[in-house]
Amino acid sequence: MEKKYFFDVNGNIGCGCRGYGEFPHVQDLISHMDYLNIARAAVWSIEARDVNPSRGNKKLAHLIDNNINFKERLIPSFIISPPMFYERDAIQFIREYFKLNKGVLRISPHFCRHSLSTIERILKELQIFSPVLFWNFTDTDNRILDSQALTDLAIRYPNCTFIITHTAWGAFSGLLDLMWRAPNILTDISFFHMRGAIKIVCSDFGAGRVVFGTGHKTNYGAAAAGLAFADIRDEEKSLIAHGNIEKLLGLSPLNIEISSDKKRLREKPLWNTFSQGQSLNHVEILDAHCHSGPATCGWVISETESEITAAIIAQAEKIGVSRMFVSHFPALFGDPLAGNRESADELGGQKIFKGYFVYNPHYHNNLSSAVLESLFKNPFFIGFKLLPAYWGVEVRDKRFQTVWEFAEKYRLPILIHTWEDNFNRPAMLEGITKKYKNAFFLLGHSGGGDIGRRESVDLAKKRKNVYLEFCGTFGSTTDWMETITEVGSEHVIFGSDAGMHDQAWELGRLLSIPLPDEIIRPILGLNFLKILEKSKLKYIGNSE
Repeated sequence: MEKKYFFDVNGNIGCGCRGYGEFPHVQDLISHMDYLNIARAAVWSIEARDVNPSRGNKKLAHLIDNNINFKERLIPSFIISPPMFYERDAIQFIREYFKLNKGVLRISPHFCRHSLSTIERILKELQIFSPVLFWNFTDTDNRILDSQALTDLAIRYPNCTFIITHTAWGAFSGLLDLMWRAPNILTDISFFHMRGAIKIVCSDFGAGRVVFGTGHKTNYGAAAAGLAFADIRDEEKSLIAHGNIEKLLGLSPLNIEISSDKKRLREKPLWNTFSQGQSLNHVEILDAHCHSGPATCGWVISETESEITAAIIAQAEKIGVSRMFVSHFPALFGDPLAGNRESADELGGQKIFKGYFVYNPHYHNNLSSAVLESLFKNPFFIGFKLLPAYWGVEVRDKRFQTVWEFAEKYRLPILIHTWEDNFNRPAMLEGITKKYKNAFFLLGHSGGGDIGRRESVDLAKKRKNVYLEFCGTFGSTTDWMETITEVGSEHVIFGSDAGMHDQAWELGRLLSIPLPDEIIRPILGLNFLKILEKSKLKYIGNSE
């Protein structure tokens, strides 16, 4: 029977201009690999990117080649940039190394200040070795123009393999177009948080053009969980996990016993079960951030509108989610009154669903308190959902007043999209959360990036009625271990953005955080359940 393990194409070590990297020392990376059952990794040097490619590349090669334990598991990935063409011996060093080892290259256009097309002179020198070249799709100032540049390079250098990493929702349709244009363009799955993404790529291009990557360290086991629950054959999963990249690099499967932190694994039976693709139906999991209905904004979904609900339910049942709290896309991006009624009519009879009432302030004249009193008699609605940034309305706008007052009166949760922008930064809720103490504020995505996370944490520490919601927080590299330690697990709510997001990917990211399950369990459902139990909506429902 084949040994199950992963080959991560996203490894890195070292320190750079922005402080300590994710893995300052090689042993830090090895420990992380052991924890996630990663046998091998293609590794690049942060020093090569931030200081000088030649310096960092040489130190990386020396570090790996002079330790037999590292050499067996780590494959150096050399940073290249256009100035290297003129630096004496820079390319010659790589040529000599590639004579004995399969060539692996990485580019970082944004940090190294070059356009993608300007690496061609270096590629021309190294193409004889049929190298594999990695490009983090987010690491550039102009992704659209550079996408065309990548296509041109791939067509001109068919013996090279170009692997795009870190492709998330907004760039996914662009990735599919790139893969369609050139057969030697591949992708990793590190940021495939989109529902059905792995299946879509495999169905369109074949599993042979997909490799495994973890993305940021703080993603932990998200990609592993996404792959475990992907709707593809087991042999395809093995190709993605390690087989494809090993074939490209001419490596035989690795047959070693990966060391593991047995104490840590004993503390995490939920992750151990889930990482094997097994359901957690013995645990009550409430997904507090879900969507229903069809969507646009670049989402790639294979189902028709009439099939979406069944697909969402099927995934929830497969992984063990017992209840989902949804906001309806037609209400979020269309007429909210009609959209909310549609969601209640279509989903209200199904036990797995409860709904957020979408309150778009552009329609505030049709959404008075009296209208809300009538609509909230429907037991389907349990709270509110707000998308200030998408609507272009600042969260402190007076038109939201009806929401705050109604939620305060009936002790309701308000799920608010928060990000680092001028519409819904967490810090903007300072006065609102203080004034409306009986309402419960769920900070959707916990502010998005690192600054937003910091603002979310600060607000939650001040206000007992503020909670950090989990989904989409991969936009921040702040470790959830730190966040949970700081605010307490009782102030964190699990949500996945299901409907568009992959529930397994998001749940795997939470479960694999290196904290004991006793800390993780309340986040899965108990914290949100306690909020719902304080609601006074039952009085509305019985008022007639």
